[in-house]
Amino acid sequence: MNAFWEKGYEACSTADLCQATGLGKGSLYNAFGSKHEIYAKALKLYHQQWMEEQNIILSRPTSAIERIRTLFDWAIEKDFEQSSNGCFLINASMERGHDDITVQKWSGEHARFLENKLRSVIDEGVSTGELASSTDASAMASNVLCIYYGLRTLNATLQDKQQAISLVNGLMASLH
Repeated sequence: MNAFWEKGYEACSTADLCQATGLGKGSLYNAFGSKHEIYAKALKLYHQQWMEEQNIILSRPTSAIERIRTLFDWAIEKDFEQSSNGCFLINASMERGHDDITVQKWSGEHARFLENKLRSVIDEGVSTGELASSTDASAMASNVLCIYYGLRTLNATLQDKQQAISLVNGLMASLH
């Protein structure tokens, strides 16, 4: 996964995959199949790991606003870690999402999961009175998701942590 995450699909060679796994070329393909099959498994693994992490954040026993803020703070932390290569699924979508159904599948599943989880958090915020009762949870979840993915993409391209924090502060102010 890390070899694809660091280099992207096209630039990741068999030699890179052998080095990353410690396997020889024959063993690599016997164990995993084609390069694309290895890539599909890497995307699935990434999706499962980060979906679980995001689910934990959005399921905490705190207010809806705090959970949304924590999700964005977590994303900024991940995006600006010393060794960060950005979000693997966003990178994959930018590189191959137009033509690769495997990338479309895992990126789509992740976005749908996150949007549904956000909708649930926002619904809870409405029911507790934290958010206005006129709030359309589906529309707000879609907007928050769009801002989330836009932020992650800007973080990768602009590399400006202060701007990221400012954008999140603006989002959070608009939710109150």
